Amino acid sequence: MADFPERILIGDINQSRIEKSRIELLSEILTTEFSTEILPAQHFDEINKHVATASWNIILVATDLPYPQQTGIDFTHHFNALYVQVSGRSKVICVYGDDGPPDLLGPSSASETIFVPAARLGENERRQIIGQFRQWLNWSPRWPKVLLDNDLLLEEQVRSLTNSRKLNDGKALLAQLVRGFFIWDKVMVNRLGQGKSGSRVFRIRPDPCVAANSEFVLKLVKEEDKWKIASEIAGHQKAREFLAKPFRQHITDLLPTISPQAPPTSDLFEYVASTSGNAWEAICYVSIGNQELGPFIDLESMLIAEANELSKKASSVKKPTPQFTFSPTTIRADRQKMLKKVLEWLCSQWYDKAQPGLEPRQLWETPDAPPTQYSEHPPYRFTGKTKERIIAFLDGFDAQLGERFLLLHTSSTWSERVVLIRELLSRDDGKTGFDKLDCSLNVLLSPAHGDLNAANVLLWLGQQEHPFLIDFPFYQEQGHLPQDFARLEVEMKFMLLDRQADSPADKLPAFDYTPSQMALWLELEEHLLNDWAQLKPDDKDWQQPGHKENVISCLELVQLIRGTAKDIYHDAGVADNFLDEYWAALLYHTLRVLSYPSISLFKRLMAVYSASSILEKLR
Repeated sequence: MADFPERILIGDINQSRIEKSRIELLSEILTTEFSTEILPAQHFDEINKHVATASWNIILVATDLPYPQQTGIDFTHHFNALYVQVSGRSKVICVYGDDGPPDLLGPSSASETIFVPAARLGENERRQIIGQFRQWLNWSPRWPKVLLDNDLLLEEQVRSLTNSRKLNDGKALLAQLVRGFFIWDKVMVNRLGQGKSGSRVFRIRPDPCVAANSEFVLKLVKEEDKWKIASEIAGHQKAREFLAKPFRQHITDLLPTISPQAPPTSDLFEYVASTSGNAWEAICYVSIGNQELGPFIDLESMLIAEANELSKKASSVKKPTPQFTFSPTTIRADRQKMLKKVLEWLCSQWYDKAQPGLEPRQLWETPDAPPTQYSEHPPYRFTGKTKERIIAFLDGFDAQLGERFLLLHTSSTWSERVVLIRELLSRDDGKTGFDKLDCSLNVLLSPAHGDLNAANVLLWLGQQEHPFLIDFPFYQEQGHLPQDFARLEVEMKFMLLDRQADSPADKLPAFDYTPSQMALWLELEEHLLNDWAQLKPDDKDWQQPGHKENVISCLELVQLIRGTAKDIYHDAGVADNFLDEYWAALLYHTLRVLSYPSISLFKRLMAVYSASSILEKLR
């Protein structure tokens, strides 16, 4: 790419067209998108005069630019003369219009040409012209001013985007990426989800926000992980194909950038914005429905936000859904209803299409998964890096605290549980040593999201149904059906349990960063391992001490998730395979929890307990 240009000379006479002329269009694009200084010329003589008295980075010449009328001497002659005159000092580009390109014979025949129509451009034509100019000019449009919601976790997310950890540096990075998609003076940035301080996903909107469909989701990845962006785009496009036509207005779409990279190497650049030096890349989701994104809320917020906050959000919708009151007395039931709607919608779109595979597949493999691509499941397997992170936790001081918190009487010690997991993850070839993981089954397959966490499910409060999903790099057309259900269960137990914002401060002063709930959590886990369908709706049904309200709600949500998955297995005629296949998927997602340092230490200890117990069942 050329050095940053300072001055551009444009020769074009069409300033008085009925609609926006070429020179006005080029001036606007070059000044706003490339921050250049423009000087217009209306005759070849004027071009030659400016060339003789000053230097120019680029000279643009239209084919209908007037020139001295000499018999036998045409536009090509004058253009070639100009080309020779400035050779080595300026880049001369022929800008041709309605009649198409001229025959540029002679020294200028290899000159670059750009099509710029005389009439006003649509967005696609404008982007095409900008993309062509990016072959010679550094794209440097103005950045919007970034305004952050009053949210300390959001500020931490933004700081973490740069090595300096300065808030203004993080905001500048976001401004660069937002400018890849929008021409806004100001952008308001909100956090998507309640509790993930390391998230690279943001909710953005122009400020002020007045138009419909004016809220968007911006997802970032580091340059070294850009393969994830390619997987995201491919997965998103495939997933859309499986969503029924009646739901099209509620589906997210990927927003093209204002200007693609040039020269384009693939369609990927149509959807990817990058920072200077390409340190970060981003894609942007937009709802293509006919409502603002404002009435949406992510499932995570639905499950842990205060009832009063949810009620306030619902009341702001013009036509709120009547069956959800979100009062403190109904919030537990409201959360179940909303999760049930999500599961029913996903079943109707994807999971009801489940069929046993035509060939047996192994549930688990010990060799490392490829590090730069997402593997299909089954078989379940980890990358070498993920294995090492989990083992590092198991071998560390924090995991040793599990010995002190193993409060329920079990047949195995803490060290035996750690060894069980460690031995599985230490294998890099051959069998796992667990019979039900090593056997081959005609597993139940269906379209699968692959990373169905609560922040990837967005809900329309003003409608009876129609959630919409984001984040599709793991999407599979024929994936293992239980993986999405197991991912949701892990979300309920290890990410959201006891993080409800309205939990009483005298009972949960530190939410889930406390050992006081460990005995109750382990009782919950034992129940899910051995008698998961049995209800325990009241405090008196629980033996261990602690704050029980959130734990009871978690059990009910997990029972709903598992019950839905079991029903699908029953309808597909393979009910006998349900638990073995579900345990394998649940083991995989539970072990992944051990690699997340942002999760409460006590939840990670609970995950060790859970994973080792599942392994015992898979012997």
